[in-house]
Formats: sequence, C-alpha cells, structure tokens
Amino acid sequence: MQKSAFFILFLLPAFLSFSQSVTPTASLNEARWGHQAQLLNDGRVLVFGGDNHNVLAPRRFASAELYNPVTKTWTFTGRMTRERNNFSSVLLNDGNVLAIGGFDRDNDFPLASCEVYQAATGTWQTAAGMAMTRAGHAAVKLRDGRVLVAGGYGGRTAELYDPVANAWTGAGHMDQDHGPGLAMILLDDGKVLATGGQFTPTWAELFDPQTSQWSRLPSLTA
Repeated sequence: MQKSAFFILFLLPAFLSFSQSVTPTASLNEARWGHQAQLLNDGRVLVFGGDNHNVLAPRRFASAELYNPVTKTWTFTGRMTRERNNFSSVLLNDGNVLAIGGFDRDNDFPLASCEVYQAATGTWQTAAGMAMTRAGHAAVKLRDGRVLVAGGYGGRTAELYDPVANAWTGAGHMDQDHGPGLAMILLDDGKVLATGGQFTPTWAELFDPQTSQWSRLPSLTA
C-alpha cells in the first residue's frame, strides 16, 4: 500500500468524526478579518471591528454584531466610535468590553484611542486614550480588574488601564521590543507571561503587577 493511501485510510475516521461533530450556524452580517470577539455575561458573543481583507479596496469597520447561541442568529448592535482593526479587547469585570488601539480607516498609523461597549444598552462610549499608540499588541485582564497592554507597534512600553478611574498609567518597560504578534496570559499567581512576537519570536518575560516590573525568562525552544 502506498504511503498516501495509508494516510488517507488512517485519517478518514478522524475526519468523519470531526465532520459529524461540527454544526453549521448562521453567517456574520459583515465578512470581517482582524476583528475581535468577546463572550458576554449573558452568553451572547460580541464581534466587532476588523476589515474586509481586500488589498485593492480596503475598508475598516466600526460595525459590531451579536451572536445568540440559542437562536443561532446574528444581529447588528451599536457601532463603534471609530473604525479599527488589529486591535485588542478585554471583557471587564462589570460585563462591558474594552476595545484598545489598532489601526483606523484614515491612515496606517496605530491609534491610542479606546472605547467601551456598554452591554446593557448596546452602545459604545469613548474611554481614556493610552499614552502610546498601539496596534498588533496584546491585552490581558489582571485579577484586580485592571487591564495590561503591551507589545505590538508600541515599542517596549506597557500600560495599565483602571476601568473604575477610566485612566491609564505606565507599567514599566519590557526587556525587549516584541513587536506585533506578542501573546500574553494571566498565570495562577496573578503575574503575566509574555511570549514571542515578530521582533523577538523566542523571547519570554514576566510582568509582576505588584511591582510593575518585567523580568526576562528562559527563551522559547522555537
């Protein structure tokens, strides 16, 4: 038996099992790329921003949609205050959604602006802007409800957003400029692990919210 035929027979059961477990659902009202999605407290999914991924006629979106998993339908909700893609977002402790930075429709320079989706009213409100413009960055919510933003087209700087005070403060400097594609995750001890990125793909470091200090970790193996 040829290798190709062997692999087809080997993978066929897995493919059939996967195809039988996937259930199609309704399509978005607007095809989008470079957008964000957040699961709201009531079980609905908010999808917002992004662009049409068309090089010849690029168009960024301010539109937002809600997916209802019970009815399996999409409905438009309030529009964002401005178009943006390649941004980040976080579900805040109060159930609202913070959208951070990105690129807008007028140019290809990163934004410092932010806005909050009010889940109760389906509307967006402008929030305090960052000290630095950022796009392609990462964001993570800390245990105390503040939001850490770092990486992307924002250099080595990092910032913390306090949703109660609606204010940003500095959060130290990363050891290296990770560039776009950085990933961050909240660890069990409340610290944040930052890994990779376009400029330093094997770099890893740790953020301590108690001291607002970054420390380098052993490099990734790949």
